[in-house]
Amino acid sequence: MKKIWVSLFVVLQVKMGLSQNTGIGTTTPLFPLHVTGTGANVLTVENSTTLAAGVQTGIYLATNINGSSSFRYNGAIKTIGQSTNEARLGFFTFANSFPAGLLERMSILDDGRVGINTLVPMAKLDVNGTFNGSGNASFGASVGIRTAPSNYSLDVSGDVRFQNNLAVAGGVNVAGSVLVQNGMGIVRNTSATQIKIKRSSFVLFYNGLAAGASVKSGTLAFNTDFSSASVFVGNCTTPETDGNDWAKLLIVPFDIDLVNNTCRFRVTNTSNTSISFNATWDLLIIGY
Repeated sequence: MKKIWVSLFVVLQVKMGLSQNTGIGTTTPLFPLHVTGTGANVLTVENSTTLAAGVQTGIYLATNINGSSSFRYNGAIKTIGQSTNEARLGFFTFANSFPAGLLERMSILDDGRVGINTLVPMAKLDVNGTFNGSGNASFGASVGIRTAPSNYSLDVSGDVRFQNNLAVAGGVNVAGSVLVQNGMGIVRNTSATQIKIKRSSFVLFYNGLAAGASVKSGTLAFNTDFSSASVFVGNCTTPETDGNDWAKLLIVPFDIDLVNNTCRFRVTNTSNTSISFNATWDLLIIGY
C-alpha cells in the first residue's frame, strides 16, 4: 500500500509539473489556478484575525515577484478594518517594489459611500481632485459645488466660467453684479422687472418744410412686445449735405402705443428758412 501512495504522489506531481495549471472543482484547468463551483460562493480569502481597526485581508497583483525589477507589485484589492463591525474595500495602484508602497486610489465604505483619492468619502461619490466627464450627466436632486446642496437645482459657491454659449429657459436671479467680456457691466434694473432694450432705425423725408413748422410722421413698429417703453432718437447716419438740412430738425417721439407696439414722431423745423431733408436716424427703445 505504501508503494501505491508513493507512485500516485509521483504521478500527480508530474501532471502538475507538465500542465502548470491547478484545478479545484475542474479536471481541465485553464489557468495556473482555476476554481470552479456551482454555487454563488466560489472562493473565500480569509484572514483568521478577528475584525478590528487596521486588520487587512488582501489580494496582491504582481509581475515577476522574485525578479530584480523595482516595480514588482502592481496593484491590490483589500478589505481594511475600520472598527470591530465595519470595513472598507480598497483598490490600490502605483507599481512598487514592496506591497506597502501601493496607494489606495478608490475606497468603498460599509454604508456604500465611494471615495476616489480619499479614504473618508462624505457623499455617495466623493472625488478628491479634478475629474472629467465626456458624456451626459443627470441628477435627480440638488447639486452643490463648493457648498452643500440647497433648494436650488444647482448651487455654486465661487466663480463660474462658460467658454461657450449658455442657454437659460427660465429666469435668472443675480444677487451681485453681472459682468460681460473684459469686465464690462450690463444694464441692471432697479426692480425685479426684466429690462428690454431694442435698437432700430427710421427714415424721415420732406420737401419744403416751412420755418418753424411741424409735421407728424407715419407709424413706426417696434417689432418687440413692450408693456412699458421709452423711445430715444439717436445719431443720424446720413451725411449732412447741401439741400439735406436734417441738422435743423427737432424730432420728438410721441403717440407711443403699447398695445400695437408702435410710435410716431413730431418733426419741427427749428430754422428761419424752409428746408428739405431725407435721412436715417438710429432709435433706442428701453422698457419691459
